[in-house]
Amino acid sequence: MIARVSPAYQSGALTDNPAMLISGIIGVSLIVITGNLIIYNIFQISVIQDIQSYGQLKTLGTTKRQIKRLINRQALRLSLIGILIGMLAGFFVGRAFWIRIL
Repeated sequence: MIARVSPAYQSGALTDNPAMLISGIIGVSLIVITGNLIIYNIFQISVIQDIQSYGQLKTLGTTKRQIKRLINRQALRLSLIGILIGMLAGFFVGRAFWIRIL
């Protein structure tokens, strides 16, 4: 028996129709740009809120050392959460790809 490739997989639809390729690239680019802007705005709002809360704490009389300790604790907590989520997501994505390969 001779194995052959299905004609459906042999067609060069994207090379035959450059308008389809260009519209796909533009669509993916818009999705990436929109996602980046949303993430940037969320972080910007979070930073502004943190600066305001640290300003209020400074007004109430907290020292620079206390504010540094608060910032360091928050950074450590967020880092641990982010690293844990990233490691778990990477593990499961890698495992899913490994299972598909085998």
